Amino acid sequence: MNTQRSSEPHGHILVVDDNVIGRKLLARLWEGRGYSVTAVASGKKALEAFQAVRPSLVLMDCEMPILDGYETTRRLRAMEGATGRIPIVAVTLYDEPEISTKSKAAGMDGVYVKPFTNANAAEIAERFSL
Repeated sequence: MNTQRSSEPHGHILVVDDNVIGRKLLARLWEGRGYSVTAVASGKKALEAFQAVRPSLVLMDCEMPILDGYETTRRLRAMEGATGRIPIVAVTLYDEPEISTKSKAAGMDGVYVKPFTNANAAEIAERFSL
């Protein structure tokens, strides 16, 4: 799913999740809040999309094959350069302290446990001034 609008009143969200249902749910949730969304299925695709769209926020699944969310985040942070830090938020199935620690060490700015809700989206939008 790759939905881009010519005007982006609230910004652009990059959703990275290897689960098609997770991608669709997150994309619909954020689109319903007035954001444009690019949703990709892998860390490799996330790196490509990040360069193409320069999102306002990245929602990152932690557990993906080949290039997991932690390594993808480290690579995204290296790509940011002088353009400024873009919030990257982990979206995971597990509410474990280890995930929070690993996410922070990789350069993520927060962790939310699935199922992701409209209340989570509102909290993130407020926290990062989206």
